[in-house]
Amino acid sequence: MWHPEMPRIHDSGISAIITPKSPKSFRIAVETLAYYFRREFSYDFCQYCAEEGSDESEHRAYLWTTARAAPYNQHAIIGACCFRKRHYDEPLPPGVPADCYALQWIWFHPYERRQGHLTRALPYFQSSLRPTYCRRSL
Repeated sequence: MWHPEMPRIHDSGISAIITPKSPKSFRIAVETLAYYFRREFSYDFCQYCAEEGSDESEHRAYLWTTARAAPYNQHAIIGACCFRKRHYDEPLPPGVPADCYALQWIWFHPYERRQGHLTRALPYFQSSLRPTYCRRSL
């Protein structure tokens, strides 16, 4: 998937922060990768919708693109993830409040996995989405 050049955010490797007010083409890119996630992990429904009209503080999605521009000054979109604000009634690890952002899904192109993209982005997520909680898979 190709997309026009996007600025990179800090040293995290993240190329764009996507909210309900972001350009529709960016939201569609996240939705496309959410469909890839759904297909690969056999989920019943897509975890992100480009037409989602929630409050801007309710969720944040992130896109990663290639570091080098491809032909025609475009970048390949290589990954996306989405954090949603959640309220948990069950016991959480110490220091995690009941209301927090939780990583709901993440997907990278198979060639881009195990390349350190998430590792570079974690400090950014931890500082900008306080508090953050990554729930274990069922």
